[in-house]
Amino acid sequence: RAVNIGLANYHKADLPAQVIDRYVGEARLFRGWFYADKVSKFGDVSYADKELNVDSPELYATQTPREEVMEHVLEDLTFAATHLPNNWGDGQDPGRMNRWVALLVKSRVCLFEGTWRKYHGGTDPNRWLQEAADAAKELIENGPYQLYNTGHPLSDYNAIHRMNDLTGVQEVMYWRKYAPGI
Repeated sequence: RAVNIGLANYHKADLPAQVIDRYVGEARLFRGWFYADKVSKFGDVSYADKELNVDSPELYATQTPREEVMEHVLEDLTFAATHLPNNWGDGQDPGRMNRWVALLVKSRVCLFEGTWRKYHGGTDPNRWLQEAADAAKELIENGPYQLYNTGHPLSDYNAIHRMNDLTGVQEVMYWRKYAPGI
């Protein structure tokens, strides 16, 4: 609901369109990711792309077919991947979505949807698998990330999973920072 309210009102901001599109991209990334998660768990779900209130008839509508919801998801993730900045200029703050995270999410969502359609009878699975491959390729070839490597390949994988603070680790794209004792 909050994302849809923001998307309905972003045009009121007195900012250049390019700046607004960054925030719209971030909102659409979260909305697409949210619906992809719901579809992966439940199949057909009710889709809303506008603010709903207690008297909105959409609250009593039937479920939207999976393939229609996923088309909206793909539109949201594609918008996010093309409008989010590569870096927000905030020192790669953990938890801040950027273009590379949008490509990561798009790749994973499209891979899941493509394989689901391939093995469960959905339409056009190859399109979804190609979207996944294209997003992953863009991320791999042009993204600033690389595998964590200290020169000790037998312990690097274990070491990265034992770190309390992943700031500056070039393999990590998105993480949640926890503070002990809080």
